[in-house]
Amino acid sequence: MNPTIILSCIAAYFLLLFVISYITGKNDSNDTFFLGNRNSPWFVIAYGMIGTTLSGITFISVPGWVASSQFSYMQMVFGFFCGYFIIARILLPLYYRLELTSIYTYLRDRFGNSSYKTGSSFFLLSRTIGASFRLFLIATVLQFAVFESWNIPFYITVIITIALIWLYTYRSGMKTIIWTDTLQTTFMLSTVILIAYTLMQKMDVNVSSVVSLIADSDYSRMFFFDDWTDKKYFFKQFFSGMFMAIVMTGLDQDQMQKNLSCRNLKDAQKNMTVFSTILIFVDLIFLSLGALLYIYSDTFNSKNFNMINNILIDTLKTFPEQPLTFNVLENNTIEISSNHGKYALAYAKGDEFPKTLPITDPSSSNISSKVLFEAINTTIFASGNDDLRPVMSGVFFQLSSDNLTFVATDAHKLVKYKRNDIKATTLAEFIMPKKPLNLLKNIIDNDHEVTIEYNNSNAKFDMDGLTVICRLIDGQYPNYEAVIPNENPNVLTIDRSLLLSSLKRVSIFSNKTTHQVRLKIAGAELNISAEDVDFSNKAEERLTCDYKGEDIEIGFNSRFLIEMTNNLDCKEVKLEMSLPNRAGILRPLDGYSDDEELIMLVMPVMLNN
Repeated sequence: MNPTIILSCIAAYFLLLFVISYITGKNDSNDTFFLGNRNSPWFVIAYGMIGTTLSGITFISVPGWVASSQFSYMQMVFGFFCGYFIIARILLPLYYRLELTSIYTYLRDRFGNSSYKTGSSFFLLSRTIGASFRLFLIATVLQFAVFESWNIPFYITVIITIALIWLYTYRSGMKTIIWTDTLQTTFMLSTVILIAYTLMQKMDVNVSSVVSLIADSDYSRMFFFDDWTDKKYFFKQFFSGMFMAIVMTGLDQDQMQKNLSCRNLKDAQKNMTVFSTILIFVDLIFLSLGALLYIYSDTFNSKNFNMINNILIDTLKTFPEQPLTFNVLENNTIEISSNHGKYALAYAKGDEFPKTLPITDPSSSNISSKVLFEAINTTIFASGNDDLRPVMSGVFFQLSSDNLTFVATDAHKLVKYKRNDIKATTLAEFIMPKKPLNLLKNIIDNDHEVTIEYNNSNAKFDMDGLTVICRLIDGQYPNYEAVIPNENPNVLTIDRSLLLSSLKRVSIFSNKTTHQVRLKIAGAELNISAEDVDFSNKAEERLTCDYKGEDIEIGFNSRFLIEMTNNLDCKEVKLEMSLPNRAGILRPLDGYSDDEELIMLVMPVMLNN
């Protein structure tokens, strides 16, 4: 959009805010400033608190949540609802009974002036920090969308933003804030609906089709009960949301001041009940918008973005062995001539191609391409896809004078591949992203030497006339050694293909959410079972094995166990365990040299009784 249009919209919005500030600010008293004369309509406050709770940051944060966490945010929203219920039934009666102007006056009356100042100071500090982060993000968006094109410095953008906010809040106090909040909520919800409508028009779908489209997508899962170690686990999210609501709203002067401006306690309780109910549906709309944006991106943008490259490659694949002539024409067009016809496609100018940045002060190591391929192929499947934990979305390289170690994990499974026959000249550790590693794996076609140059931010791989340069993932890789059990007295040895085929069959009958399989080992017998209670599906197989240790019953996610077993190149595998709640370790018994060390760790899941 044109920066002038954006700035005009902002100016019109703030002009409307100033008008509201002028109207509501007439004949103000101290009681009006802080409590709006205690006559604010509860339904206006409830409506306005939607905009206050969400803010403009919600347009960036909540829809973006969908990519990595699906609709799991709703688990926290349901926790918010319970927290707001506690506020309405416990805290609000206390505030009204004491006739508080500020919730921190309770601290003064109950514990003295020092407690009052301490509580107020912490509130001011927390609000200042939170508001600073929100202000920084909003100012960054304004700088990018508007002021950057006019060469206005970023600090000027921040000053202008602060000045505008101060101007409309300084004069009229709580009454102004309540009515401007309603305006903010109206514009915010209207914008969400408008964006969703625009996407629906571009995708040529109606409301019912959108609901089905989101429900059938990979982004719509809302509840997570299968893995208690997962950050998306229901009870973690639910109780976090509940306590966050109590602390950040019930003990927050900014939010509770609006409740104190209601006519009476009953109206304030109505406000909280209606507000918390509406908030559930509003958050659901924002998450739906996020899912719709990602579906649109996956369906349309991804195809269009690489269209030129795809047309060229797809065209070249169809030609038999024959000469082709490329003619560069005007209007950024290339004409391809063959024995059968002519083909024209658009191209971008060469000077627009990004320039390769030199790697300053690099360290260097040499490694066989065969070893590199084996390391990547063995570990990369275990790397994660969580954008919130980028350090786990790649492979960890550890180069030392004793060995080379490659590690990948997504917090559910872990693979460690060590080569004791290869040494590096310098000690180094870095995290390689998944995309360039897949590229390297695909272009390695024979055994030759690969030179690796790296520094703190970049890495370069040179091999047989090919060069791959990429940025490294910035961050501290987790201490993976701490999660690998040292003592595992229970050892199962079994044929890999036999175990793999059995897991694949039994897992078909497992719950489609948890994918749980149960391993029960007693004597020389391994019992593998799975059950889906919802559909009355059940499977059980008995295998003969070599087992040393106490009888044990342990559960695993079948997808992880199958994936790890499938990536082992051996005839027999060894599964080492200690306790049902400790990680299991897979090791190959053959197929690898004495200089290779490979362990695969998989976290257990809670067994359903």
